[in-house]
Amino acid sequence: MTQIGYSYEHDTSEQLVFKFDYALTSATATFSNLYEKDNGVAGRSEQGIYELYSNGVLVASGTFVAAANKNTGSVTMSVSGGGTFDTVVFKAQSGYAQGPGVETGDGSDYFITGLTYVGTTQPVLETRYPIDISVLAQDQDNSEALSSLSMSGIPAGSVLRDGSGNEYSSSSADAVLSLAGWDTSTLTVTSPSGSSTDFALQVSASSVEPNGDTALSVKSFTIIVGTADTVAPGSELVGAAGDDLLSGGSGNDSLQGGGGNDSLLGDLGADTFVWKLNDGGTAGNPAVDTVGDFTVGIYDGTGNADRLDLADLLKDESSTTIDNFLSVEQVSGNTVLHVSSSGGFAGGYSAGAEDQTIVLENVTFDSALSSHDIINQLITNNQLLIDK
Repeated sequence: MTQIGYSYEHDTSEQLVFKFDYALTSATATFSNLYEKDNGVAGRSEQGIYELYSNGVLVASGTFVAAANKNTGSVTMSVSGGGTFDTVVFKAQSGYAQGPGVETGDGSDYFITGLTYVGTTQPVLETRYPIDISVLAQDQDNSEALSSLSMSGIPAGSVLRDGSGNEYSSSSADAVLSLAGWDTSTLTVTSPSGSSTDFALQVSASSVEPNGDTALSVKSFTIIVGTADTVAPGSELVGAAGDDLLSGGSGNDSLQGGGGNDSLLGDLGADTFVWKLNDGGTAGNPAVDTVGDFTVGIYDGTGNADRLDLADLLKDESSTTIDNFLSVEQVSGNTVLHVSSSGGFAGGYSAGAEDQTIVLENVTFDSALSSHDIINQLITNNQLLIDK
């Protein structure tokens, strides 16, 4: 608890401020140490002040005192006429509730011991699925010029966004959206509200060769929906052989992308990202999977720390030979795990032996740690499952 008091030295009161992400219709605070007879002097009842704000505008205020013969009590706050507010501020009075203000001593001071509230609307959780279309947009021989990029199949009620502020609310899956001017490296899409149905997006890329020839490339991306915000604990999401986008929800989920270059997002909870035998690519041509929200910590299945399960992907590995299978580096704010499922890194990392790449986006470790150190830390914290 924090005491709220009035300072005569600075002629101002301390403040305790509660800000909310949605509108409230009422709030009730409990308090203590608000004395009816401060310092034993009759007529010097301490009092508190509350102020209610909506979008920074004062919409209501009031004062409160303790119950008779007590220093505790409660006060219920609301806006007349049924108005709403999003901020509650508590202050201390410079004087007292009865009699003249006293300009010496400590004035009114007290503790807020609890706050309950009623909101008009609860915040709606939203799951955003990342879309990686970089493979489609790449020119394999560096001779083509990309002339147009478009997307279709966005279900009605879904919202497509990018990191630059572009936003598109779909009214029909048949509509074709031009991605001209969009940041295609930061695309995300939401599923229609309340829907747990998977859907497929089609991305079309038109390109022009120097000789004037044109080519059209179309790729489908399957969005596997983890029943949005109502995913039950232990839900298991498994992708197909292509490039999938999997997203869990608020529970402790298991996500396996399968073959291809997959994007995995566990969202809330303690999630497990799984790779099975043959999920990777081939030696020298690895599958590249991206984990968008890996949380570092000690995995115990109850917090938000996540884990990687490579036990089935790796062949005959152990904690003493794990460096033959994994090599870790930190690149541009990400942690990248290079994987040789057959143990081809016995002589050190070799790109020709790598058949799986796992990118942990926005995850970093102490720069002084070596690849071996990071791997051991993950194993010790139960965040990396292998055959031991």
